[in-house]
Amino acid sequence: MTKRTKRATVGFALCWLFTMSFSAANAGDPYPLEYFALREVVSNVELSPGGNRVATLKILSRDGNPILHIYNTADLSADPFVVDSDPMELIGYGWLSDTVIVIELRQKVRNRIEGQNQGVYEYKIAKLDLKREKFEEFDVPSPNVENIVRNKANKIIISSQPGADDSPGLPEAFRPRAYYMMDLRKGTRQLLIRGKISLAQIEFDADGDPWLARGFEAVEGEYVWYYRPKGGRGWDPIFRLDEYSFEDFTVLGKDPAVPGNLLVRANNGHDIMGLWSYSTEKKSFDELIYRRSDVDVYGVRLHSNRWQYPDLITAVSYYKDKLHYEYFDDIEGATYGQLEKLIPHAHYVAIQSRSRDGNTFTVFNQGPRDPGTYYLYKEGSFSTLGSQQPLIDSEELADLRYIRYRARDGRKIAALLTVPNGEGPFPLIVLPHGGPFVQEIVVYDEWAQMLANNGYLVV
Repeated sequence: MTKRTKRATVGFALCWLFTMSFSAANAGDPYPLEYFALREVVSNVELSPGGNRVATLKILSRDGNPILHIYNTADLSADPFVVDSDPMELIGYGWLSDTVIVIELRQKVRNRIEGQNQGVYEYKIAKLDLKREKFEEFDVPSPNVENIVRNKANKIIISSQPGADDSPGLPEAFRPRAYYMMDLRKGTRQLLIRGKISLAQIEFDADGDPWLARGFEAVEGEYVWYYRPKGGRGWDPIFRLDEYSFEDFTVLGKDPAVPGNLLVRANNGHDIMGLWSYSTEKKSFDELIYRRSDVDVYGVRLHSNRWQYPDLITAVSYYKDKLHYEYFDDIEGATYGQLEKLIPHAHYVAIQSRSRDGNTFTVFNQGPRDPGTYYLYKEGSFSTLGSQQPLIDSEELADLRYIRYRARDGRKIAALLTVPNGEGPFPLIVLPHGGPFVQEIVVYDEWAQMLANNGYLVV
C-alpha cells in the first residue's frame, strides 16, 4: 500500500480523460462504444461515522484497478490519503470507526479453475489505520466480510468456506460456511456458528448475534427459514416452501411495530406479492401491511442513518416507471422528497452513508439521464463528489418511458421504452429478459442507452 499526493493522482486521471475525450466524434455524434463499457470511474462512496472523512474507490485508467481515496469533508480540495493495493485488487471496504477501515482484496493467482471451489482468485482482508498510517493484512482462508458489527468497536463478522465441497450440484448460496467474529484490533477470530446445507445463509444483527437463517432440505425438496430470538440458543423453523413453488417468501427485516414479528415479501396465496407482518411465534401471517393491485412489492428501504438505526425499515417500495417508495417514517420521506427536487435528473435517489449525528451524508443518483452521480451534504452545503461515467453527458442520453401494450390474448403487458433523441421513426430493437416471472428493474441501462445513442428505439 502506498500513499500518493493528489497532484500525481489527479494529473493521471485528467490525462486519461483527455485522451478518451479526444477520441470522440463531434458533438451530437454517437459516443464510441467503449464509453458504455468502461468500469465505474467513481464508486463505493462512504462517510466515516463522525462525518469528517469520505472515502471512495476511483479507477484512474482504462485498464486500472480501483484505488481508495480518502478526503477531508471540510476541504475536498485538499490532498486525499490514497491507498493502492497493487498487485492485488481492492474490491470493497467499510468504516469501523473514524480512523479504521476494513478492506477486501483479491488477486488472480491461476489461469484455470481447479476443483469445485478453486477459482482463479484468492482473497484477503486487511485493516487500514489512518491515525498511524498503518496497513495490516490478515491470514484468513477464503474470507468474506458478512457485516460490520456497528455496536461493537473494531469487530466484523466474516465467513469462510475452506476446501472443496462434497455436493457439486448444490447452489453456491447453500454451500456451508463457517462464521467468525473477528477483532481487527487484536487480529483474532472466534467461531460463532458453523453452517450446514440445511442451515446455510445466516444473518446477524448490529450486536453480531445471529437471528435469521435459510437452508435447503434435499430429501423434502424444501427451502426452510429459521429464526432465533435475542438471547436465544437454538434455531426455530418458521416457514417452509417447496423448491418448485412459484410463490415467494423473502424476509426483509424485523417488524419495528411488533416485537418478534418479521416483515416479509410474500404471495400468501395471492397473485401479487405484498408486504406482510409474519409472526415467528405463531408461524403464520399476522397482517397485510401493503399490497398493490397492479405490481408486486419490490422491497423495503432502511433508515438512512445506519449507525443510529442499523436495521430500521422506513419504507416499502414497488417498481413501475422507476422505484417508488411509501414511507412509514415522515422525516425520511420528507428528506428524500427534498433531495429529489434538488438533484438534476433525479430518478433513483439513495442516501448511501450518513454520519452518526445525522448532519452529514452522501447521496447517490442514477437514472436514464444519469449514469450515476455522488453528492455530499455537509453544514447546509450540497456538492458533487463525482460521476461513475464522467465521459457521458446527460443531455446525450435518452429518455425512458413506462408503457403498457396489449398482447394477442388481450392481457396488458408493461414494458420500458428507451427513446433516442431526435426525430423518428427509429428502427426498433427488443431486449427480452429471463422468463415470465422475472421482474425487470431498469435504473440506468448501458445497453439500451448505447443502442439509443446510435439511433435505435429499445423495448
